[in-house]
Amino acid sequence: MTTGLMVYCGLLSEPLVGAAIGIPDPPIFMLLGIIAYGIAANVCYTAGWIVEKHIVGRGSPSKDGFGLRAFSRGVTFSVGLTLFPAILTWAVFLFDLTTGQRQSGAQ
Repeated sequence: MTTGLMVYCGLLSEPLVGAAIGIPDPPIFMLLGIIAYGIAANVCYTAGWIVEKHIVGRGSPSKDGFGLRAFSRGVTFSVGLTLFPAILTWAVFLFDLTTGQRQSGAQ
């Protein structure tokens, strides 16, 4: 969804403000970014259960409900983090569109 929103923003913004906002140059960087994000997300997901196992195994008094709270906050954070690039891309596009500013390097 994020990638689709960014590509759509780039295709829409190029004729309107003179720059393909949201599409990296060269476009292969988008694929590399998706792969890097997938690796980072899996590392964080793995770290989550390791931290939970460490806290519960230690007998910490704060272990009651820790797993559910950590999971719900983690999902909320990951959804927000995943959508952030699309939101930022559209914010830059709308700023450029309303102020008449052009991206540096756009002719």
